[in-house]
Amino acid sequence: MSLFGEDQDASDSLFGSMPIQRSRDNPIDDSDVQQVSGVWAQSTATNADLNLPEGYSAAKILQGVKVPQIYIDAYHFAGPVDGSVNTGALRDLLSKAHLSVDQMDTIEGIILSDRHAGSRITQNSWNTAMALIALAQQGDTPSLDLIEMRKSNLPIPHLDLPSSAFRLKPDANDSEIGQKIQITTPLSKSPELHTRSISNNTNKGTNTSYRSEPIAAPRPIRPSGASALDPWGSDRLSSLSLHSDQSFPTPMLDGPRDDDTVFITVMPEKEGVFLFRHVTYLIELKGVNKPKVVRRYSDFVWLFEALIKRYPCRIVPVLPPKKLQVNGHYLSSDIKFLERRRRGLTRFVTQLLAHPILSRETLVTMFVSTPTELSTWRKSTDLHIVEEYEDKNFDTTVPESFITNWSTYESLIETTRASLNDAIAYYAQTCKLLDRINTRKMHIGIDHHHIASRLRYIASSNQQLYCISTSETGQDGGELERIADGLISTAKVLDGFQSISVDESGAWDIGVLEDLKRIKDNLLAVAEMFQRFDKAIANNIPQLERRVESNENRLRRLMESSSHSESGSNGNANAKIASEISRLQKLIENDTKQIALLVEREWIIKYNLFKELDFLQNSEFDISKALQNWAWERVKYAELLADTFRNLASSVQSMPISRE
Repeated sequence: MSLFGEDQDASDSLFGSMPIQRSRDNPIDDSDVQQVSGVWAQSTATNADLNLPEGYSAAKILQGVKVPQIYIDAYHFAGPVDGSVNTGALRDLLSKAHLSVDQMDTIEGIILSDRHAGSRITQNSWNTAMALIALAQQGDTPSLDLIEMRKSNLPIPHLDLPSSAFRLKPDANDSEIGQKIQITTPLSKSPELHTRSISNNTNKGTNTSYRSEPIAAPRPIRPSGASALDPWGSDRLSSLSLHSDQSFPTPMLDGPRDDDTVFITVMPEKEGVFLFRHVTYLIELKGVNKPKVVRRYSDFVWLFEALIKRYPCRIVPVLPPKKLQVNGHYLSSDIKFLERRRRGLTRFVTQLLAHPILSRETLVTMFVSTPTELSTWRKSTDLHIVEEYEDKNFDTTVPESFITNWSTYESLIETTRASLNDAIAYYAQTCKLLDRINTRKMHIGIDHHHIASRLRYIASSNQQLYCISTSETGQDGGELERIADGLISTAKVLDGFQSISVDESGAWDIGVLEDLKRIKDNLLAVAEMFQRFDKAIANNIPQLERRVESNENRLRRLMESSSHSESGSNGNANAKIASEISRLQKLIENDTKQIALLVEREWIIKYNLFKELDFLQNSEFDISKALQNWAWERVKYAELLADTFRNLASSVQSMPISRE
């Protein structure tokens, strides 16, 4: 019901007389615009938003399924590079299928909505696109649930491909998808700010590796009109040409950065028995001649707890959660959640290896380099974890100057602690806002692509739309052709805008966002260290001191009574007094030693805390480096967009505005 009690459907038409019936083939159907409008209030779309079955994705649904040979032939004909093709190849494929604009948008939306796999299209996603095309050609509504129903008998699409695209026999490499994982190796070194390389593994889906290290220093920027050899570190986007036949470049969202040293990859196959299967992670260290190791999430938890027990007052990095509750539902196997957890585990290992003390810990070294399963290693090793303070000598650990100036240091520590919670909150809010802007940027690019597809439809229909004016004059001066050329050129530029927007979105995702999350995680680890410090510093020294004082008073009274009774003849009483005096002296001596040990332990803990906060000061410039890199990237993409629309302006200038 509307505000005035009327049925809303009655006012859908312009004059309120009848509802508008939208055809599936209507090129100006704005349903996709309505779907994207919600992104201004929320972050990313979920499978439920796209009407996808729970747990399905374009990159996963046909993993391990034998597909028709035409799927493989068409993929190789598209010219994959490093195991994937760009979105331009997908658009070419859709154009060869003779589908309506609405059908093409639906298929492209399903494939490109799988954001966790990046914007490159793997062979898994390509196979899904082929199946969706075949379903659309058969008159069905393309969807993943139909593909799931027809896995055993996938439909064959009809495409306008040359005969040379088909092979009589498949290559030996064309096996089922996702059989085993491969480790990504970066492409040639490039001074680009956040370089992304394309994975060699075509079958990983979400199993893209992410490498992490302390934030790199920014590189100087060059204008886009600089040397053609290296204007932006050999960035492919700098070669955009409005009239080029080459497809617009498509970026990587989750590719590794060249300055990263830790590789953590989600293994494609879960381990364990039915109903108790779990995700495992492959860990590899860049530049280290050590074997790759496989660990599960519970192994990370064990390492974290062991380090907390061994180093309670050290900055032990925080772990990402095992589960996340959203609207009452726990997400532990959701693809996007698994990707976030993988990145969190990468930050955990990276910060461990960057710590001067924790990086030399035997448990950490074993965890990242011993290929043996962790549970097996723990059973075969006599592991006894004790606090680090038990191994330290007070005289050689704590300098005298620290004790002398403790009041000054204590004031500085309290100042740091008081500002910690606000800093964590501000970093978390900044990450959330940047992620929201980043998501809007990506969807703005998608909307530009939708506009481009409509402009192509307008260009193809103008000849029929304005056929009366041309028939009356009896001649056509080529105005419609030039208008059509301008529309096509505009559509190409808008497609290029989408590619640049998605590429910039990916650069933010693995660049400034990951840098800020690393800083936030480090501050969270410091906050947890302060909580452990409060527990570790607590002791019973006041109780021991009161007991020593009480025993000393009793001892003094006994000694006085003993001196008075020496002149007496009661030998048994004197013996009892002497025995009690000896017992009290031992108690006082033991308590005094215990107090001294506790005082030394307290100073060692305080000194460790101070040294950890001193180590924290090394990260004060991380925010500067992150924002500098982000600023250079924004200038870079702004120049690319300026060049793109400058080409558009010159192209549309040739479009006629009258018949004169």
